[in-house]
Amino acid sequence: MSLMFDVHHPLFWLAALGLLGSLGLGSGWLFGQGRRRAELRQLRREAKQLRALLNAIPDAVYFKDVSGAYDGCNPAFERCTGLIEAQMQGQRDEQLAQAPDWSAALSTASGSQHTLSWVTQPNGERI
Repeated sequence: MSLMFDVHHPLFWLAALGLLGSLGLGSGWLFGQGRRRAELRQLRREAKQLRALLNAIPDAVYFKDVSGAYDGCNPAFERCTGLIEAQMQGQRDEQLAQAPDWSAALSTASGSQHTLSWVTQPNGERI
């Protein structure tokens, strides 16, 4: 059995162009995936470097999102509060099972002075 293609028939060209277009889109998708993977590797490398830097800082460091929920912290902050990062992540201070013990943290500070201030916003939110 042999295949015959009529190159003069419009359906031949429609199918051929459709196939070429699909291959072109596919190769663009594949190259796009490779670029995304490289960008993801770069982001992971930078996140690892940032985490190493934060872990080396002797002072307590934490991050909160715009709603006041913890995004992360370093080990010094964990020691300072008596909570681990996983317990705090995504939680606001009032949602924590155990409130951070700021007085104990301040009394054990190694020769440095710390000041904490709370501000109540007009909507009643404490920050």
